Amino acid sequence: MRDGESMKLKIGAKALAAVVVMVMVLPGLAEARGAAVLYQHERFGGGAVRIDRDVPDLGELGINDAASSISVRGGAWEICEHVHYRGRCIVVDGDVADFREIGLNDKVSSIRRVDDRGGYGGGYPSPGPRDRAGGITVFQDFRFSGGSMSFSGDVPDLGRYGINDRISSIDVSDGVWEVCEHIRYRGRCVTVDGRIANLDRMGFNDKISSIRRLR
Repeated sequence: MRDGESMKLKIGAKALAAVVVMVMVLPGLAEARGAAVLYQHERFGGGAVRIDRDVPDLGELGINDAASSISVRGGAWEICEHVHYRGRCIVVDGDVADFREIGLNDKVSSIRRVDDRGGYGGGYPSPGPRDRAGGITVFQDFRFSGGSMSFSGDVPDLGRYGINDRISSIDVSDGVWEVCEHIRYRGRCVTVDGRIANLDRMGFNDKISSIRRLR
């Protein structure tokens, strides 16, 4: 081998080593900033797409209306049923093994990173910080503890999210909301516009089946 060829080979090896280092480091940086992985099948199976930025149209990545589970590798993420974050949206800050549990199986069309929001994770509602933009966050236990889920629009049947008759406290961060004991806003209803640490005092502990924004 000639000297010139030997030098080229050495330079190539150094460049390859640099590439390997970048591949090893970049995922860690992405996870530190927040990242999520969408999977084609439930329980994190099938094809996977890693997300580390806002994606207003998942059709760009070939996974529009084709995701069935998500693994959150850092931060909190808002997933929406329509492009440009429209339609029904849910904030997740942990793994969700089956989107059927939140009524979004094969229905997610956009995703974006969010800050200081409550979330849904681990396959069940999980605790999270206050949702400033969502409007209302419901909690499974008293004093804003236990599993939580945030909403920005009307929900005529909380059973679709697996939390029917399982809410014990509420944090309203935006607007005025009506909570009702039966689906489709029937039965006894009450208007809330702030923080309620114990729904038992209102006679609504584990009795809410629908919620909607009044203004």
